Amino acid sequence: DVIIADVGSGLDTSHPDLSSQLWVNAGEVAGNGLDDDGNGYIDDVHGWNMLDGNADLSDSTGHSTMVAGIMVAAPNNEMGVAGVCWGCRLMVVKVTPPDGQALYSDIAAGIAYAAQNGADVINISLRGRRNSATLWSAIAAASKTAVVVSSAGNDGDDAPVYPAAYDTSLSVTGTNRDGSKPGEANYGSWVDVSAPGRDILTTSAGGGYQSRSGTSLATPFVSGLAGLLRSQHPEWSPATVRAQIIDTADDIDGLNPGLEGQMGSGRINAARAVTAEVPLLDG
Repeated sequence: DVIIADVGSGLDTSHPDLSSQLWVNAGEVAGNGLDDDGNGYIDDVHGWNMLDGNADLSDSTGHSTMVAGIMVAAPNNEMGVAGVCWGCRLMVVKVTPPDGQALYSDIAAGIAYAAQNGADVINISLRGRRNSATLWSAIAAASKTAVVVSSAGNDGDDAPVYPAAYDTSLSVTGTNRDGSKPGEANYGSWVDVSAPGRDILTTSAGGGYQSRSGTSLATPFVSGLAGLLRSQHPEWSPATVRAQIIDTADDIDGLNPGLEGQMGSGRINAARAVTAEVPLLDG
């Protein structure tokens, strides 16, 4: 019942490791040209294309198909990989055109669509340097019902990027296999956690698999973990899930001299996150 929305470039919905993992809008009848559930979108059975205003979810760049495999790829099928939360279902929200340059307005609209249609977690493996009141408002509204997770970017510096730098979004940078920071991964006091981001084997458009690196690949590890926690604790608020992920991360400051406190609270630890008790708070 837990839905992870990816706001990005679309999806290869026929990929054998992903086709069975899609969210299905139970209120919509596929292909009949009607808005059966009255949500304002016609035939949005698996998600929506914000660029063209239709249900064509084909991946314009291949980027989000890679992201999706880390979150939800099917297990126990003797192929490829398994996602962190393979029991979660993927809602596809397409906002990125073929040139890879998504508009903030489309991203904001995609976030709003995901939240309005029941997403429990929203993955945003996109980033920009410019702040935006429109984007901030969309993130702030969505974070009341969904855990919003955003990538820190791959510029190799500590300048804030958006939406990751918003305090209502869980900001993720990447690590090498040993927990050290890759040269290209962004860092800074605005980063919340780290996750594996180097040589990650995942699904690729066309039905195959490939290894890729970057904070875009680190972010879905955190989104998948957020999905696990929302599966385990449906009563938890998005803020509680976010705090649990931050509080149970492994300290990697010793592996990153000179960057203490700049890679968030540490590298996520899924086992600890799903087993550690949450302290009761006064009030």
